[in-house]
Amino acid sequence: MLGLIVLAQTPLPAPQPPVLEQRLSVNGETWVGAWRQWRDAQGRVRLAVSEGDATQRLGIGLRSSRRPQEQPVVWFRPAQNLPVSWHPQYTRRFLEVTELWADAGWQTQVQGNELRITAPVAQIQGIRQSSRRTVIDLDKIAPWRIQSNANQTILRILAMGRAELRQSFPNLNFSAQATVLTFNQPMRVTTLPNPPRLVVEPQTGVEKLTIHWAPGLQWRQEQVRGYGVTWLEIDPQQYTMRPVWEGSRGQTGLAPLLTLAQQVQGVAAINGGFFNRNTQLPLGAIRWQGQWYSSPILNRGMVAWNDQGELAFARAQFQEQVRVNQGAPMNLQALNSGYVQKGIARYTANWGATYTPLTQGETVITVTDDRVVGMATGNPIPVPLAGYLLVGRGLDNLGSQFPPGATVQLSQQWLPPALQNYPHGLGAGPLLLNHGRVVLDPEQEQFQPFFRQQKAPRSALGVSRSGRWLWVTVGGNEAYQQGPTLMELTQIMQDLGAVAALNLDGGTSTSLVLGGQVLVPGGRVHNGLVLLRRS
Repeated sequence: MLGLIVLAQTPLPAPQPPVLEQRLSVNGETWVGAWRQWRDAQGRVRLAVSEGDATQRLGIGLRSSRRPQEQPVVWFRPAQNLPVSWHPQYTRRFLEVTELWADAGWQTQVQGNELRITAPVAQIQGIRQSSRRTVIDLDKIAPWRIQSNANQTILRILAMGRAELRQSFPNLNFSAQATVLTFNQPMRVTTLPNPPRLVVEPQTGVEKLTIHWAPGLQWRQEQVRGYGVTWLEIDPQQYTMRPVWEGSRGQTGLAPLLTLAQQVQGVAAINGGFFNRNTQLPLGAIRWQGQWYSSPILNRGMVAWNDQGELAFARAQFQEQVRVNQGAPMNLQALNSGYVQKGIARYTANWGATYTPLTQGETVITVTDDRVVGMATGNPIPVPLAGYLLVGRGLDNLGSQFPPGATVQLSQQWLPPALQNYPHGLGAGPLLLNHGRVVLDPEQEQFQPFFRQQKAPRSALGVSRSGRWLWVTVGGNEAYQQGPTLMELTQIMQDLGAVAALNLDGGTSTSLVLGGQVLVPGGRVHNGLVLLRRS
């Protein structure tokens, strides 16, 4: 068993966002990263790097922690605690690496916004293989990183190799100071000391971890019911959340979840509701600060919350009607939605500055200050700030029902009515749990029958009996077909302590971000939930 070495705790300064984009380099290999340098009370230079750079670029491994002020790590030596710096106005954690790097013989120099690291060049001494693992012998510590997916793992070691090593490992390539090994399956990499070694083994699920990442925020992962589960446990008294979307073209657009989190300086993010990957438009509820950016559809599950951190889960409907010149009410189909069906939909400035028809033959009525001011069939059509557009699809003679100058009255209704007390919300579905009971019913939320039995990576949001939020991903870092069914997801959420839970978009959208690093990678998404530190 590895021993535990506790370093003397050095107070770290609270990091501030850099004015210039920071960079790190090791022996001339450079990337965008984050770091801190300062002098302690004795005048000694201290160094800290972001957790993401330490783990994903240098190969430093994290272990379970008990306090957010220190992080146990393993890096070619027995486990040791590194002091941690975290600041509410900055989204990353920093690990203090001064002694760690000094012991490895690394030297550092700051040039402007770049931290330059000079490390003794390592040599690969040999590669040993068995039926289950590969051991790479080094003559000294070397940075390494992996890229992995369901079918392949690429291990890149900043160390020199020899051509004869290909005799025992054909999938070996050399480039400059680096050696690259390719494995045709998902693999995990660990390090051993004396002499320094890399051990590569098949990845079977996720490593069990409980990391107290920051006050009120735990990062956890383990195997549950045979699936790899990665999740965050969040204290709503210390954090708040908000929906976020790409937003540069109104409601149209997709982006990596990490990009969405960085746009609003989020501490963490999880993928959100459904969307149309072709039109890049939302298909479900998005509500923020009392405004609908996309209304609920098809009686599907939704989570709503207030600024005190209280959550409400329900199958949601938002119904609108219009009356023209005090006439009979007409039902509207949706508000600011990419979900298209026959009827009249309404679009406000929350949709964007303009509206481009989503189907052929649409009739668009412009309403300003509760009066009809025009009708159009072209595109794009400006959305009035003091009004809205009514878009008719599959309807004849809509213009005659909305003559120029006519007064238009708008009425709204929530189902269930209690949801209107919550200014924020996000919809997806189906609803999994509510009030401690299993309420899974995909057909009631108009999902196709196959959706109930489909296996896929999943994301979910839940709340525990104590009120802590659970942001959960299941199977997202394994092969696609290894994800759970909806019932299995429901059972997993119960195992994690949820008394209410909502299924979010899944499949390739399943993704989770924490502190500027991607814990569970996924494809580009339309929207997500971002975690923000309370002031």
